[in-house]
Amino acid sequence: MDLDRQRPAQRDHQVQVHHRHALRQKPLERHRGVPGHLPRHRGDRRRPRAQAHPARRPRRLRRQAQRRARRLPRFDDHLRVRVRVSHPERQSGSVPSGDEDFSRRFPRILDEEGRRRKAEKILAVLREHLGDLTALRLLDIGCAGGQITHRLGEQVRQAVGLDVDEHALALARREAAPNVSFVRADGTRLPFGDGEFDLVVCNHVYEHVESAERLLAEIRRVLRPGGVCYFAAANRLMPIEAHYRLPLLSWLPKPLADRYVRLAGRGTAYPERHLSYFGLRRLVRGFAITDYTGRILEDPERFASEDMLPAGSLIRRLAPVLYRAAPWISPSYVWLLTKQG
Repeated sequence: MDLDRQRPAQRDHQVQVHHRHALRQKPLERHRGVPGHLPRHRGDRRRPRAQAHPARRPRRLRRQAQRRARRLPRFDDHLRVRVRVSHPERQSGSVPSGDEDFSRRFPRILDEEGRRRKAEKILAVLREHLGDLTALRLLDIGCAGGQITHRLGEQVRQAVGLDVDEHALALARREAAPNVSFVRADGTRLPFGDGEFDLVVCNHVYEHVESAERLLAEIRRVLRPGGVCYFAAANRLMPIEAHYRLPLLSWLPKPLADRYVRLAGRGTAYPERHLSYFGLRRLVRGFAITDYTGRILEDPERFASEDMLPAGSLIRRLAPVLYRAAPWISPSYVWLLTKQG
């Protein structure tokens, strides 16, 4: 039928029908140079096949996409850097970092009897090395519930306990003597002046801080020349990890250690950063080292350590010999670090 001879309204209607039919037959003519996966006509709201919802993809394709995504850089890396830069108080030490709920995760750190026994071991070593302690000013880094700080405070002129765990510090402050005080701060950013202390106690702390190197640098800074640090440290090659009580946990790379902790039902991750014997020696190379580990193994009664090495036991006889032959396999060390100059 000739469209020119029809009435205008009828002719316009058939023209619209003709155009819609043409669009359905030739969808790509509307999108020259554009791939054919675009919607086939105006109003088609179905999701294109290549853009299917991730949940509807086969499992094999989803896993491939996840592996590719892990290899790509995170899109928000620059944002995380900006957050760190835009919060200078985190760099200044006013906001402590580290394990701020350690005493809740490991309540045994607040055990009164165990901590008092540890305090006697520390005192025995310090008296052997320094003699009279009554004129000294002491800093106890990682004091937890303060049991060790309180006991040491009875022997020194002034004792300051420091920790990031507010729950533990609240317990420590309950019965503090006049010469004992407690501060919430990070061990890698000590809020004290240079040379302010004669003695620092760092008892199994290095593996919990953000940077063990900064921790030792801060200890050196706050010690006076000739000052001493009691440094007790666990070896990465210890057979049983001391906090989680899992065999060989500290030997593993972090991804495997995290998975081990989760599978054992002991937590969600393994944040501790242990060093080997040689790594610890490098860590403290700015100090003069007096190694008390062998002396304690040879005469545990003298250093209040008979609970670890019972008289007549096989470990009591073998431990000193093994340490002399291969100190790098010892599960832990007790060193006195003297600041020179």
